[in-house]
Amino acid sequence: MLPNEHEEQKIQESLYELVKSRTSFRFNAGAGAGKTYALVEVLKFLLSNNLDTLNKRNQNIYCVTYTNVAVNEIKNRLGNTDTVIVSTIHEMLWKVIKQHQLELVKCHLEKLKYELKEVNDDLSGESDNKIFSFYCNLTSKNKEIFEELVESTKDIFYKTKNSELRDAYKELQPLTLGKTDLVSCLKNIANFKTVTKAIYKKNRYEKCIKNIAEKKANYTEVLYDNVFNSDRLDKMRFSHGTLLEYAKKLIVGNDILKRVIIDKYPFVFIDEYQDTSEPVVKIMADIHQYAISQKKTMGCRVLW
Repeated sequence: MLPNEHEEQKIQESLYELVKSRTSFRFNAGAGAGKTYALVEVLKFLLSNNLDTLNKRNQNIYCVTYTNVAVNEIKNRLGNTDTVIVSTIHEMLWKVIKQHQLELVKCHLEKLKYELKEVNDDLSGESDNKIFSFYCNLTSKNKEIFEELVESTKDIFYKTKNSELRDAYKELQPLTLGKTDLVSCLKNIANFKTVTKAIYKKNRYEKCIKNIAEKKANYTEVLYDNVFNSDRLDKMRFSHGTLLEYAKKLIVGNDILKRVIIDKYPFVFIDEYQDTSEPVVKIMADIHQYAISQKKTMGCRVLW
């Protein structure tokens, strides 16, 4: 065995000892140093020594990474096993919280109300956002008319090119709005579009909040959408960033949920930990501290 191979073997054996003793640790190594190989070998070691116990207790080892490419690479190297779950951090968090719909809908409602307030602050002039100045300067009556106008012409708004939008709306102007006011609204098309979208958003969110309060069909649960990169809150769908936000709210401070996670996943590996976002760091640290306080081992929280 060459000297460097001997050193690598010593490092690998030290990793085995750490997971055997269920000691949380961080494994640092440069790019191309064989971190993925070492990770897979540790996972194989755990399977060979803990498989029966894990199966009897209906427990899993969780390995979190940040891209689907990395997920597939680890799965291919590890081979066929149902005991080790390899997924992205978003998939892991959704798996943990998705059954807690009562709490999730509450989080969702809070976010809807918060964002609705921001929109209303813009439309009322409270935020002092200059983009909304032309709308804020309208009379109350003309604001109502403007809102009715843009709500009734959504097809024109979304299907007409920016260069043609001004003329399209001028042809449709209601006499009660007044030519001067409408012309001022259309003076800056970018601002006009921002205000119009804000009105659309306000109306959608108000309707959604009402439907949640009335527990209407399709408004009693929320879903994580891993296809879209932006939220569709009024559709009861949210994206990646909001998932982290909701997970942090649900898990941090919720001892029952932390206990469920600890009991289900006695070993958690976080690959590429240096890229971990603040909410995930907070979630994992909070779970780990709870495990220590309960004299339990949160499966050696390993940062790879």
